[in-house]
Amino acid sequence: MLQANFAASFSVTNAVKDSRLVADAARQADVQLDGAMAGLQRFERALAGGHGDKDMAASFLA
Repeated sequence: MLQANFAASFSVTNAVKDSRLVADAARQADVQLDGAMAGLQRFERALAGGHGDKDMAASFLA
């Protein structure tokens, strides 16, 4: 992160996809996952900001 190297091990796009699956499962189970939802929001902001192909660590840019 200090060197701004965001070569993807697990991309923001994949983090959004998986986080949405977790959020959907939580809603179906009537479980509140505040931390997971906050993560999803950050990943979605990073995706909207054009960082989808970068590693999920790039979500701090959002």
